[in-house]
Amino acid sequence: MGFKMMRMKKLTVLSIYTCLTLTSSVLMAQSSSSIQLPTAPEALGTSAVSGTSTTQINPIKKEEKPLTIELGIEMGEKVSKEEFTPKKNTLGILIAPPYKINETFKASGKITINQDNYAQHETTASDGTLSLAINGFKLSEHLKTTHSLGTIIPVSEKSVKTDRLQGSISARNGIKYSSDYFDLSYKLGLTRFFHEFKQNAEGSPNIQYRLSQLIELKAPIFTEKLAITTSLDYRIGRTYRDFERFGFIYDADLNYDLTDKLSANIGTTNDGSALKYNGVDSNIQAYNENTSVYRLGITYTY
Repeated sequence: MGFKMMRMKKLTVLSIYTCLTLTSSVLMAQSSSSIQLPTAPEALGTSAVSGTSTTQINPIKKEEKPLTIELGIEMGEKVSKEEFTPKKNTLGILIAPPYKINETFKASGKITINQDNYAQHETTASDGTLSLAINGFKLSEHLKTTHSLGTIIPVSEKSVKTDRLQGSISARNGIKYSSDYFDLSYKLGLTRFFHEFKQNAEGSPNIQYRLSQLIELKAPIFTEKLAITTSLDYRIGRTYRDFERFGFIYDADLNYDLTDKLSANIGTTNDGSALKYNGVDSNIQAYNENTSVYRLGITYTY
């Protein structure tokens, strides 16, 4: 047990150093980089044959708005069915306003309002999140680094009343490969949680640190409007008393862009403990008949 605790502490310290070092290096590099003035349009060329000038008219680029609002509605229902209780299904409304500060920084927020369509038909809210994306380094034609900072605003009843969560701070660094055939990214993140107590109201230990490894894949199918996306988030948590918790979240979606502003998706989600009851064998599954949720949603960007 002592060796396990020391190994976890070394891993946590190394992860903190890696995340903070990479993020700070990006900030310093972005702030110290020289400002490049936009180049003037190419001069009008003169035809060697006719001697007359040939004007090249460049297409007018659509002005990108710094502030947009994403509104999403998604219906989720558990696959499992119990004999004496109705299926659990929930309607979620997502509000996410991203704001492009400049070419280096992009801020965004997100919160989801959920309406349960079973039992007491309760209306709840998820925890709010704020994040700051930092433009990374372009390593090659297809490779680029990714960096972000984030925090959680406790809003949900579980976080406020049960866990007594006061907030969090996180740093995430990664690398992304982009091509005409698919986009693949890997992100390593570290989150520090702040709780009022080391245990929650139910007597379970709260998580102090969480190390996450996120893999995301997006691939178009025949056309850019239709794409399949999948992600796996593997999490290692450490409680205030130095015990480890292993978890995962798996998502898979089929997305279709109906218009430039409207898109639809159908997918499935599965999450839970990353280890089985014996604490050794992997419990990571893309689909489980008892824990998976299938989803159907639509998103509008204003």
